[in-house]
Amino acid sequence: MKNKNMGSLKVIIETHEPESKFIPKQIQILGADLSVKHSLWIEDNLWMQELGAGVYLVRLNLASGKQIEKIAEVFDGEVAELEFNIAQFSPMESQEWAYLTKSSVGDNVVEYFRKDNRLPETIQIRSKRWRYYHQRWISENESPVEFSRINEYGQTSKIDVPREMQLMEVTPLEKQSTFICLPPENSLNFMIKKAVGPQETIDDINVSVGIANKVAQALLSLMNSGDMLKGKSLFTVKNAEQLLYNKISDPVGAAIGGYFLLKTRELDRMHNWPDNLADWFDWMPDGAVIHGWQLIQMGAKPDTIRIIRQRFLEAVKRGIPIYSEGLRLLYEGLTMLSNEFEQSDRDIEKALSTIKKYMAAADLSKENTTFRGSSPDLPELNSSVEKGVFV
Repeated sequence: MKNKNMGSLKVIIETHEPESKFIPKQIQILGADLSVKHSLWIEDNLWMQELGAGVYLVRLNLASGKQIEKIAEVFDGEVAELEFNIAQFSPMESQEWAYLTKSSVGDNVVEYFRKDNRLPETIQIRSKRWRYYHQRWISENESPVEFSRINEYGQTSKIDVPREMQLMEVTPLEKQSTFICLPPENSLNFMIKKAVGPQETIDDINVSVGIANKVAQALLSLMNSGDMLKGKSLFTVKNAEQLLYNKISDPVGAAIGGYFLLKTRELDRMHNWPDNLADWFDWMPDGAVIHGWQLIQMGAKPDTIRIIRQRFLEAVKRGIPIYSEGLRLLYEGLTMLSNEFEQSDRDIEKALSTIKKYMAAADLSKENTTFRGSSPDLPELNSSVEKGVFV
């Protein structure tokens, strides 16, 4: 028997790039009393739902924090179509991934310059890639990015990163270098743009990195912005568990899933997989950090303190965690051990001293570990920068 006074709402989402279809987006349907009737995350650009006839507020939320609201009126026996154009957020099609998932990339600068009626200024940069080999940072010879001048529109590049610890160094003219940890990816999205201040353009840079696993990327963005409520609605426990389970094919996605399960304290869903992640990918500090903190959250006992200590020391020997969440947890874990051993463990004190320097120079608002310095192993803020012409 057909329900009376029922219709349907069809939501169509317009994007530039085909891969943007798979970036998770949250749809909320609010009734006339503004109570939420439906709320879900979709990995598609099309959604349809049967609703009672009436007027609804439809809200589209992106992992970047951007939000669009529209009114829909549903009639009995009819399909109401509502279109959301989220392609408008990105000034360039190739940058859409960043503007849909990153809260740090800023507003659409196309509109910014239309209002000001002026052309964007550029700054000169140089870049260098570093790899971690035998506990040493070694610079690569090839040019890692294909541009030397950037503006507020930004430039994008695809770079290949093998399964090893790598950093990208980006240096604006007469400015201090910024180092960004690169997750392993066959075709990693890398965007760099000139940062725009609230009133004046400032000579600084904004770097964004995007992985192919769109669900993991969206979850990372939500965790980084502190919006765990949206993160929980995006991910069921089973989803996060599956990310960690897929560690062999996607160790970086597994690390993101592991960080999520730590934050939500779903320890039973972690199984012994963090231990495997730490052992099987001995080039990645994050696995060791996650396993150490899994043991801490399970209740550190005398027989597990030794393993926790071993994991955190391993993490430091492997370089620096790919993600800021890992850097923060490594610092907190080493501090706890330092207090536990009353500052008498030389190896822990040395490791803590090293990580303290990265913490002091890091921008913890970034998803990927990002810090200032003169070289990968010399993190520091406001160091002297040699001025002159780039060669």
